[in-house]
Amino acid sequence: MERNWKLILLILGILLILNVLVWIQALSDKGVSEAVYFIDVGQGDSSLIVFESGEKVLIDGGRDGRVLLEELDKVLNDSDRYIDLVILSHGHFDHYGGLIELMKNYEIGAFLSSGRIGEAEAYGQLQTEIERRKIKFLNLAEGDSLQFSGANIEVLSPSAREILSEDVNLASLVLLLDLQPGNVIFTGDIDKNVEKRLIKDYEVLDVDVLKVAHQGSKYSSDINFLAQVSPALSVIMVGPNTYGHPHKETLDNLSPISEVVRTDEKGTMKLEAQNGEFMLYSVK
Repeated sequence: MERNWKLILLILGILLILNVLVWIQALSDKGVSEAVYFIDVGQGDSSLIVFESGEKVLIDGGRDGRVLLEELDKVLNDSDRYIDLVILSHGHFDHYGGLIELMKNYEIGAFLSSGRIGEAEAYGQLQTEIERRKIKFLNLAEGDSLQFSGANIEVLSPSAREILSEDVNLASLVLLLDLQPGNVIFTGDIDKNVEKRLIKDYEVLDVDVLKVAHQGSKYSSDINFLAQVSPALSVIMVGPNTYGHPHKETLDNLSPISEVVRTDEKGTMKLEAQNGEFMLYSVK
């Protein structure tokens, strides 16, 4: 009888240990909270999406790789230095310059763009790094989508005509990120003509968060476009510049519709999904 009790206690002990191990595994698989980081790279764009599953998507990289890497170190604390997808909105240096240094310091799952060749000699350096590191390269265009665990990114632009436009800005990828609390639209450097087409083609284009196009240029953020998308929050990614960004006209168009925040004033910002709502705060 005593021997049977010892066997029973041994079995219960093993079951208890297994139960604890199951809970540890469940907690470790929970992942991280979904978040979008609007990275302060000065006069240029860079945004990082971190999904609950842990997948990471970087949209653009600013012009200075050292600044980009410093800001990524702040927000990721990432020992593996791996980013699943890097997406280039369009081929202007203030969007891709920092990606050249990123390629030398991070493992990249795949590189996506519209396929439009970028301007300036440095774009060739970016292509060289992609080829040298054998990074998978894919093109995106209007109608494509990227699926993630519980979320997706829809490509709204460019159209075939805009990809061939003389103005590289018009070939910008416009990406609509759909998360549980709401959606975020990334507009690259599109102008008012592309904005006009978007609200025509997508009759119900209502967003929660707008990444303002072209550092707040007066050639973007048309009042009709803003009235249609009606963002609760608008983020202007901007630094010291001689272009007058963000322009007063853009700020005047935004202010009656949306709360406006700027990276030159707030630094890198984290938009986090918490309890079905977005929370925004600066990253120190």
